Amino acid sequence: MTPDQTDLIGRLKRLGFLPGNHMRLYGEQFEFLSDPIIVGKDDVVVEVLDEKSGHLRSVRIPLALLRSGHPRLSDKLNNTERPELIEPVEA
Repeated sequence: MTPDQTDLIGRLKRLGFLPGNHMRLYGEQFEFLSDPIIVGKDDVVVEVLDEKSGHLRSVRIPLALLRSGHPRLSDKLNNTERPELIEPVEA
């Protein structure tokens, strides 16, 4: 893994892409089962449990979240104290 990829994985973890966390992505509710996985040059997926159907899936993480420069995301990425979710959801 390259240093840039290692940094990307760390940033995603600080945003809450961690096993056991719950998050809404693409309008669906998921529980993460794995750390982010780099596939290819710019694609990152995470293994999830689709909470509606109960099926296991691989979901692509929208990397536009990291490139958006949104202040809310920047604050969370700079917070190394504890990971927080972008959109926390109670289990």
